[in-house]
Amino acid sequence: MKPFRWDISRREQLGSLVAGPRPETPARFWEELRECAAKIVARSNHRRLVFVGRSLESVFDYLSGTFSDTAWEPEVDLLNISNRFQSLDEIRAKSPAAYLALREHFKVLELAPQQILSNPRGICFCDVVHRGGTFRELFFFLIHWAAEKNLDPKALCRKLEFLGVTSRTKNSPNTWRWQQHADWVEQHGIAVKNVSIPGDLWHYFGNEQEKVSRGNPPVTWESDAILLPPRLEGHILALRLAFDVFRRGQAEKKDFSTSLAELEEVREAWLRGLIGQLRRSPRS
Repeated sequence: MKPFRWDISRREQLGSLVAGPRPETPARFWEELRECAAKIVARSNHRRLVFVGRSLESVFDYLSGTFSDTAWEPEVDLLNISNRFQSLDEIRAKSPAAYLALREHFKVLELAPQQILSNPRGICFCDVVHRGGTFRELFFFLIHWAAEKNLDPKALCRKLEFLGVTSRTKNSPNTWRWQQHADWVEQHGIAVKNVSIPGDLWHYFGNEQEKVSRGNPPVTWESDAILLPPRLEGHILALRLAFDVFRRGQAEKKDFSTSLAELEEVREAWLRGLIGQLRRSPRS
């Protein structure tokens, strides 16, 4: 089941929910958000972008606004799941109903192995990353599922990319990089890229920011409660910021296209095509 989230693109459905105070954001939030979003798109390798969990929902909301009225509009989505303390194998053994509900969630988002294989461009999973444990569980969940369906795991691997948003540090040969300590990445030839952002923004996204939707740990994967709109003050404050972020994305199509054009990935034809779409958009 897919957790409820307000459709912030439809102002008429939000009513008075988006009227009122906004939460505080870090200094330079808007500039750094646009920069982060641009790098994520550029490094996605023209794959469908799926944000894992809730940490990067502001990036999702910004890109939803930026891509509105373009061919990229349906190419970003949120996979709202969280699982810090159990492996998916443990969950399958102890809570098979929750495990099956997780599979249904993936099917709704067109992320089942067969659906991924049918996607001509593949999937880029994106999340804030420290050691990459969430990515590892997600990868093996899909690989084991594919094996049950007698699908080619190597073909599935070619369709996947994992894009980590990391906290910026000094670049040196001794810098700790999560993918270098993830044996499954090299073993299966998985495409991995990273985007580094300022430490305070990374901490805000991952640890401090109020979120629009409820968290969705294993105990709620099969619960109807996740289908109901949350009404706590923190969720409403987050909704107001999300609405502002979405509208900012709509208003900044030209600025965002400029940010994309300044990246080294602009040499790729698909990215130049996206820049052209953004500049021709009615809202740019």
